[in-house]
Amino acid sequence: MASVAFKLDSSSIPHTDNVVSSWLHGSLEFTLAAPGMEEEVLSALAIPTLTNVIMAGFIRDNGLIGSQNRGRFYVCRNEQHKLEGVALIGHSILFHAFNDEAIDGFASLARRGASSHLLMGEHAKVQRFWSLYADQAQEPRHVCPVLFLRRDEQFDVDELAGLRPHDRDLGIGKPLWCSGIRRGRDDLN
Repeated sequence: MASVAFKLDSSSIPHTDNVVSSWLHGSLEFTLAAPGMEEEVLSALAIPTLTNVIMAGFIRDNGLIGSQNRGRFYVCRNEQHKLEGVALIGHSILFHAFNDEAIDGFASLARRGASSHLLMGEHAKVQRFWSLYADQAQEPRHVCPVLFLRRDEQFDVDELAGLRPHDRDLGIGKPLWCSGIRRGRDDLN
């Protein structure tokens, strides 16, 4: 499954720093996620995409409301109160939407919040989101396609025998770009 990550130059996107608690966009209602919705939200995020795995991990580790999420979870519901999408909007924007109207609403909602630095999701959906989120002719600072491979069976211990464990001091076990960013430069450029 292909995902894409956009690094944003958020200084040129106008934002207000207010929290939207409930908002209508077309026939959809967007609200802040609340305690007690975890099971329903995790069920919606059960489709194995990279963005869903990340958001589900945040929810399992920090709950729907928590400063460690570095943003707020929003849910989108249709007129029958069925979940149409989930988004984490804050430092990063991650979303899962079942239709274009939900994507449009999340993009509009994100423009109202604090500036974000990363947009991540399924390729076509991120492109639509970006077209509604960014100012005209604005391009993302960096686009990074991400391939998420799902393995249906566990690794055999023998398959892992040649791998080295992660060593924070030496940077062993980390992708090259991680060590470059830590030193203040991007080794990919």
